[in-house]
Amino acid sequence: MAHFVGSFEIVCGLLVLLGLLTRLAAVPLLIVICTAMVSTKIPELFRANQGFWYMVSDARTDFAMLCSLLFLILAGGGRWSLHWQGQRKREPGELR
Repeated sequence: MAHFVGSFEIVCGLLVLLGLLTRLAAVPLLIVICTAMVSTKIPELFRANQGFWYMVSDARTDFAMLCSLLFLILAGGGRWSLHWQGQRKREPGELR
């Protein structure tokens, strides 16, 4: 399963980085980070000498990635993305 998830993260990460199909690529990454948070952070609540604040401190990066992916799903890639550049209408007389 690790090879599948790792390959998926690389491909979708490259799509997000380039700005191609950003919203579509962010959805699988959102599923991966939610699965990672549930499988690694929730068990910390029930370990001895850890608890809620340890889990919250340990989940900061995961939470930031979750919020970033939600933003990308809602907002898209933006003006600097390759998708935006390909969809931009040409002005009359504009050379490409």
